[in-house]
Amino acid sequence: RMRPSSSVAFETLWQERAEYTRILFNTRLAYSWYESAAKHHMITLADWRYTNVQKIDPNFYNDLQFKNGFESVVSIGSKYTFSFNEQVTRPKGNFRSFIGNFEAVGSGVSKLLDQRNTAGTDASTVFGVRATQYLRFDADFAYFWKLPEGQSIVSRMYFGLLYAMGNGRYILPFDKSFFGGGTNVNRAWPAYRLGPGGYRNSAGNVNIAPLKIMGNIEYRFPIVRALKSALFLDFGNVWIIQPDLPVYAAFQDLKETQFALSSFMNQMAIGLGSGLRYDVGFFVVRLDVGWPLRYPYDPEGERGQWAPRPLSWNECTYNIGIGYPF
Repeated sequence: RMRPSSSVAFETLWQERAEYTRILFNTRLAYSWYESAAKHHMITLADWRYTNVQKIDPNFYNDLQFKNGFESVVSIGSKYTFSFNEQVTRPKGNFRSFIGNFEAVGSGVSKLLDQRNTAGTDASTVFGVRATQYLRFDADFAYFWKLPEGQSIVSRMYFGLLYAMGNGRYILPFDKSFFGGGTNVNRAWPAYRLGPGGYRNSAGNVNIAPLKIMGNIEYRFPIVRALKSALFLDFGNVWIIQPDLPVYAAFQDLKETQFALSSFMNQMAIGLGSGLRYDVGFFVVRLDVGWPLRYPYDPEGERGQWAPRPLSWNECTYNIGIGYPF
């Protein structure tokens, strides 16, 4: 009934881009089981990741706010994942889904760390490579309302947090931070071009942050046969926390990038859009067009109180994806 299983995985990913070349290695040991038909657990006892940055364009590197996200780094930790999906038990009715992840990296590897860095001015190393330490949590909740004639409304909320500790004060993996924009979240902005907070970056910047809060509301409906469409509203942003750490030195003087309870709601980006989906059954090809309704970096007096700004076709973002966004 519980269908328990164990797995050992070895992965290698080679990324060759105009800006950089890097190789990512991952080895992990994991156990998983079903508590019920709708509830699944997975514990990754050992997760060893090594990112080797072989070359990087100096101009690209110097333009980055978060520079050490593109440096070689090793991480050793554990992870727990819990997923819940009522669709398997309620195939014809409304249902909920939830995925939560908690990851602890570096807290149990003190014996492996090179202790020569007694001054505490940089990250210690493992086999000569800088090691990172952090806690990471993310939660993704969605609710699906089924309507007549193949229509549905889907709402979603997402929260993600990356908390640096120990060596993480000096180096954090780029892949473990959060970003705004892209094909699945704030679709009115290109990936890595939104935020942090009220910061307005240049067109070439790649921006990430340790805190993410976002949500979506999407109305899905059929057009004819396999061709379907959707109307959606996206909102959210990313922010800097722990701004006094060396890893976030570039943001220390940019107060608009830092999370604050008094201002984060006023820094929410809002986008409206529509899309086409071609559903062949076992996969979906998707085209979405997003319009920014509210820029978090507009002057405060011009943002309005969550009111739409004038639409401009020049500001549209086009996204092509495989599968539904959530």
